[in-house]
Amino acid sequence: MSVNLPTWLSELVASDYFIGAASLLFLLILAKIFFKKRWIAVSRSKFGKIRMSRRALYAIVYGVTGNVEGIANRRVKLEIKRGKIYINIHIKLDICRNISSLSEDVQMRLNEILAKSLGLDNVGKINVVIAGFSRESCYSNEFLAENCCEPKTEQSADEAG
Repeated sequence: MSVNLPTWLSELVASDYFIGAASLLFLLILAKIFFKKRWIAVSRSKFGKIRMSRRALYAIVYGVTGNVEGIANRRVKLEIKRGKIYINIHIKLDICRNISSLSEDVQMRLNEILAKSLGLDNVGKINVVIAGFSRESCYSNEFLAENCCEPKTEQSADEAG
């Protein structure tokens, strides 16, 4: 009952089961590399590294920008280059508001939360891109009116009549 090892190996390699198992193993290794969780280094201490997941950082950015008046929709894109975190926020406006003050408000709030409250010292630029307006505001007649961005004053008693 002696088995010729080279013939047995050549038959094994040529079998459909071996090819299927090898390709499945290759796909699992590829998926592990592709879906690797990307961590963001926050800081180091003498005890070890402190890291944060991208998902946690996205949650913070979405939470902070959700509290800003005038933002209808937002999309966040994070980039990490040389250890610095660069944040790009694409915003759709809900109401007519001064764009520079809105974007400065978003940048200041994010910087305050990330750098001061959480202690992230590797925050780079926070870019705000106004991507458009929400559908509801575009279909509104008041939104496209000539004086929609001016503050509305209360009607006087004479005008209310």
